[in-house]
Formats: sequence, structure tokens, C-alpha cells
Amino acid sequence: MDHGQLSMIADKFQWVFSESLLNACAKDVRFGKRQRIITPFRLGLALTTTCASQPVETIADFHCAFNAFWGTTITYKAFYNQLAKPHFADFARTMTERLISDT
Repeated sequence: MDHGQLSMIADKFQWVFSESLLNACAKDVRFGKRQRIITPFRLGLALTTTCASQPVETIADFHCAFNAFWGTTITYKAFYNQLAKPHFADFARTMTERLISDT
């Protein structure tokens, strides 16, 4: 799936993948206090579209997809450090619950 197709999916699910909603979700669970390149919105959208578009076996698959989707060159360590934060699991859980309940 190319970037255009992924953007189309994001447009169709704007009510779930809105930047303000995902950033507020992260704030609610205390994830992503300092937002730089890897914002909760970018991370949530990239992780969801990666799971929906390709087989994922490792964190490196998510890392490569994030960089490709957003056109960045984030290092693996910086990406991994975001996923390793204790509140990332809460963010992912809340985002998934909202996605499932709103569809």
C-alpha cells in the first residue's frame, strides 16, 4: 500500500485518527508530554496503518514504516524509546478501544 492509499484510509477514518483526538488521548494517559517529530498522532496513525497494510514481525517493521509514511529518518533507538515508555501501552490500548468502539 502506498502513501496515497494510506492517506485515503486516514481521511475515511478522520473521526478516529484526528490529530487533536490522538494527542488528547496521549495526554489523558500521560504519554508524549514533549512532542517533537514522533507525536502521538504520527505514531498512532503509522502503527495502525502498518498493522492494516502489511505483516509485522518486529519493532523494526514499525520503525521502517513510520519513516516511510512520514518521510523522516528517525533512528531506531529514538523510535524504540517512545515504545518503551510505560504509558505507551496505555496510549495504544486507549487508541485501539476508541477505534474498535467507533467503527
